Amino acid sequence: MRVLASLLVLLAAPVLFAQGGLSVDVEPLVEGKAKPGQEYTMKLHFIVPDGYHAYHKDNPGYSLPVNVEWTSLAGLELVKEDWPEPHKKKDEISEEWELGPIFDIAYTFKVPSDATGTLTIGGSYEVQFCDAEGCYMSEGDFSAPIAVAASVAPPSPGPGLPGPKPAPNLPKVEADISFSGPAQPGGEAVLKWTFEFTEGYHLYHMDNPGYSLPPTFDWKELSGLKLKDTKWPEPIKHEIEEGWVEWEHANPLTIEFTFTVPEDVKGELPIKAAWTAQICDENACFDRKGEADATLTIATASAPINDATDDHGFYLDFEYALEKARKENKLLLVDFNGEN
Repeated sequence: MRVLASLLVLLAAPVLFAQGGLSVDVEPLVEGKAKPGQEYTMKLHFIVPDGYHAYHKDNPGYSLPVNVEWTSLAGLELVKEDWPEPHKKKDEISEEWELGPIFDIAYTFKVPSDATGTLTIGGSYEVQFCDAEGCYMSEGDFSAPIAVAASVAPPSPGPGLPGPKPAPNLPKVEADISFSGPAQPGGEAVLKWTFEFTEGYHLYHMDNPGYSLPPTFDWKELSGLKLKDTKWPEPIKHEIEEGWVEWEHANPLTIEFTFTVPEDVKGELPIKAAWTAQICDENACFDRKGEADATLTIATASAPINDATDDHGFYLDFEYALEKARKENKLLLVDFNGEN
């Protein structure tokens, strides 16, 4: 009976709309460009106040799940949505599937084959977020501009009988990597990574604020090296339209990676990496990928120390004698009568 009474109290508890500065922030995450006739995925990024949580769409308990309503899809067709795995919390009253405090919901759309320009989609959301003391409601609207990549026009047929169609002149991207020179054990090594690609196209900066994607690097083998710093050249800031800026790099693009070298290494250290790059011009974008490798040479040790002595037992190499006296915390005696 006590369980039933607790349940009735819970169901009767009021749910307040967000007040006192408590609300859920929702931001659309738009990456890359949509391609006509293909699928495109964007995410809604939710930030719940600290100490609170929202609820999964399949929540079996009494709390309300996150609700998203699409008010405008600009011709896109929603084909699926992917929710994060919830934290399943069960007590003697019910089981609640909780989300947060930060999570993303991914929405995949089918893009019309004749889509062009920029498609602006929008919707509204309602989020119930709770802690152990009570629940609040937060609601709002959102919109997201999705740029559509231009289609590549097919080549026009030549005169006479139809023959084999010429292959389209697609852009190329090649990667060349090498270390600037040998490195000392325990020191640093600088790797220069150069992308060379078809003239008239561009790649994108690592901090590009627009919709296009910068190159990515997946280090498959580093032989103990640790990445310390990455240095990109200054990009060209291209304003496509008001509120839309892309940070671009013309051919060639050289990026410097600085690694720390282990203290106990010698010989040669091979590295291998896989890369991806989005290459674009004013009309279309293409995804390219590949692999690259290089070898770092570790500098050889210095010449053997001269620990020879004269007839009086004095070291012939003064620097060696001085260093040995320091290490052994002894006085240094110098033979001023000898030749050395």
